Amino acid sequence: MDETHDTPGAQSARIPVVLRMPATADSLTVARQVATGVARAAGMAGERVEDVKVAVTEACTNAVRHAYGSGEPGSVTLAAWVAGGLLHLSIRDRGTGFSPESASQAGVGLLTIRALAHEVGVRSDGVGGTEVTMSFPLSPDA
Repeated sequence: MDETHDTPGAQSARIPVVLRMPATADSLTVARQVATGVARAAGMAGERVEDVKVAVTEACTNAVRHAYGSGEPGSVTLAAWVAGGLLHLSIRDRGTGFSPESASQAGVGLLTIRALAHEVGVRSDGVGGTEVTMSFPLSPDA
């Protein structure tokens, strides 16, 4: 049974898939598999699915490398949902965060995500985590 809910401006948005995992390198493969599985289930194929895989890998890698200090790793949460003809993804950590102004001078990871995704957002309060959101059109014509 496909669960749906109404979202302003979206037709029949699906309830998101949410995965919380340790912020470790071992979790990257799982994050990629979940994101690409949702993309394929939403009707994406080929190069567009590869774009999703690369963008999710970059966002999760940033959280693994930069969000938490030494010691016990924290967690990373991946959410994926379809609404308004787009696949939406959110990668969130609860680490140290960073200055939102530095997002404009980002490293290769965020630059890659911006090159691949239709829309990208970065939110961080500088003290309690970072969220990277991105969306990808489902239709190759978009």
